[in-house]
Amino acid sequence: MGSFVYSQEQHISTHTGTIHWFSRLKGIGQIRPDTGGYDIMANISDFVETQPAGSLEHKMVSYKLAKSEFGGQARQINLVRSV
Repeated sequence: MGSFVYSQEQHISTHTGTIHWFSRLKGIGQIRPDTGGYDIMANISDFVETQPAGSLEHKMVSYKLAKSEFGGQARQINLVRSV
């Protein structure tokens, strides 16, 4: 109940965006895609880095977009590091 069924997900492609907001207390937030459109849900458990340090808001990320029975969900989220 309330969890994603991975066997029914379809990973579409890799995207980039900016974390619009993120609540560490709840472990969820939203990514605003660089291409526009609806914000994508993000869960702390979907970050490749186990516990990203510092504030996540306004950080650039890359992610796999998955479709599930609940709509769009970011998977395999990586912080994009400045060089």
